[in-house]
Amino acid sequence: MMIIPLSIFNIDLSTGNIILFTSLLMFVAILLAKVGIKYGVPAMLLFLLIGMLAKPSEMSHIMWPALLIGLFIMFIARPAGIILSLLPFRGLSFRAKLLASWVGLKGAGPILFALYTVLEGVDGSSEIFNIVFFITLLSLLVQGMTLSPMAHLLNLSIEDDPEVKTFGMEIPEYMGLLRDHTVSEQDLASGDTLRDLRLPHGIRVVVVHRGEKYLVPHGSMKLLPGNMLILILGDSDD
Repeated sequence: MMIIPLSIFNIDLSTGNIILFTSLLMFVAILLAKVGIKYGVPAMLLFLLIGMLAKPSEMSHIMWPALLIGLFIMFIARPAGIILSLLPFRGLSFRAKLLASWVGLKGAGPILFALYTVLEGVDGSSEIFNIVFFITLLSLLVQGMTLSPMAHLLNLSIEDDPEVKTFGMEIPEYMGLLRDHTVSEQDLASGDTLRDLRLPHGIRVVVVHRGEKYLVPHGSMKLLPGNMLILILGDSDD
């Protein structure tokens, strides 16, 4: 059993104990997230304990295979799996599905599962752990750092404090948020009616601004590039 010294605390932690502690920390972090409490400290301790098992000196010989596997997961396997699994959700646009596939591995779960092979003494467990560790870090660096630009590229980002044109319309906070959207050629690619936009559940068009006119929307209304839609974002029961 590998022993990892923590001299500053004057204690030793075995691989099994580290796995136990990381499992408990992950459980605590999930519980805190469920009740809406920030879990920065458990998350930091979680990655600290996991990092104790990583050996940079052993990463060099698995770097290229891990890089190829990571690129395959990011650009082929994960997008294909996400898009196929989201096929029943027809309200989601293809752009939204692409963004979901770009989120990638964002937690310590894969690394924790790889640790169990080390605990059980599986042949090649050290290589398995190093490969999973490398791929997770690759995903965090590449996909994690480019998530916001990707959302912007796919026209799915919302500014923190957007300047919304609602033409004087106001609604109570509990009813939702008002947003505006200018119709583009891309929006009309699958049809030129309001129904063809296939807006996600919880988003409704309340006014269509065309030139100097403010029109009451309906499903068969023809839309033109440049039309401005006033949207309400809120809860939906359908």
